[in-house]
Amino acid sequence: MMILNDICDVITCGVAKRPEYVEKGVPFLSSKNVKSNRFILNSYNHVSKEDYISLTKNNKPEVDDILYTRVGSFGEAAVIDLDFDFAIFVSLTLLKPKKEIVLPRYLMHYLNSPKIKHLANNSTSGVGVQNLNVKVVREFPINLPSLAQQKKIAAILDAADTYRQKTKALITKYDALTQSLFLDMFGDPVKNPKGFIKSTVGNECLVKGGKRVPKGENLIKEITKHPYIKAQNIKNGFITKKNLEYLTDEIALKLKRYIVNEGDVCITVVGVNIGDIGIVPKSLHLANLTENANKLLIKEKNKLESVYLANYMMSNFVQGQISKRTMAVGVPKLALFRIQQIELLLPPLVLQNRFKDQLNLIETQKAQAEASLVHAENLFHSLLQRAFKGELG
Repeated sequence: MMILNDICDVITCGVAKRPEYVEKGVPFLSSKNVKSNRFILNSYNHVSKEDYISLTKNNKPEVDDILYTRVGSFGEAAVIDLDFDFAIFVSLTLLKPKKEIVLPRYLMHYLNSPKIKHLANNSTSGVGVQNLNVKVVREFPINLPSLAQQKKIAAILDAADTYRQKTKALITKYDALTQSLFLDMFGDPVKNPKGFIKSTVGNECLVKGGKRVPKGENLIKEITKHPYIKAQNIKNGFITKKNLEYLTDEIALKLKRYIVNEGDVCITVVGVNIGDIGIVPKSLHLANLTENANKLLIKEKNKLESVYLANYMMSNFVQGQISKRTMAVGVPKLALFRIQQIELLLPPLVLQNRFKDQLNLIETQKAQAEASLVHAENLFHSLLQRAFKGELG
């Protein structure tokens, strides 16, 4: 049995003292830029060329090195596969594998395996934000098969990961297609190029709030006849049953006025996810609604359709209005009357229904992709677990 320190030339963390950031310069990456087997490079700070040279004088991140998160979202590893200059913050650990005995991609998958994830989770320290000490990482145990076997295992895991990443990308494309379809059929709401009738949410919908669970009472995990929709269940046009909680018969009786019906459009009004939209599915008909969300009840069904309304409310135009109308002092809140004031365009109902039908086709394809993703995720994690139990011989 060896330890990581035996198979790496260097295991060290990034700079502890934050350097001075500049508007343009060399990228300065932190733990938010590293996930299991990939980099997230859409947001990072920059340091000057002089600071970069100083920060990387002893340990410069290079291609085939490994970055391993150690603060906040700790225990995620990615191989550096992009050849560009950057420095790293203390929230990242840099590993330089001895390539004559260990393949970087094999070591990366090992660090991302359930066994080491569990070990990392149990090895953190600190008050508040937990961190994974570099000295602890150096002592992580590892058994190394031959380089040929490492190559085989890494190739299997890479192929399985590629499959799931392509499936994720397909789902993202379906989401983009929905937005594209909306703009194609209705145009930019800001410019209203098709000249649709202008109204307001308040004119076309009754806006009603939900209700909090009475003081001293609690939601339960046990499934009852009374699901309780929380703000975190409302997202991207849907109301998910993930982590759904329930009311007892007694509490539900006290909240019987605060229910939703299939097809109602809900909007979150408190907290960081203000403006999230979801349509109540058949499975949550007569569910109770949190006080942190409102429901939009369409007054005239011959003028407005719920799928169009939900997607209109998710448009950048409306989300911008919501941001401007949100009270940001203390906990962010969106008052009911401010929702009523939001401008609403009214295309002909036949066009709204055509949008709904085409969106249903997209959602059918997306659902198939999501089912494939579940399979891909299960396959990858099964292979990951088996690989380091010696079961991928």
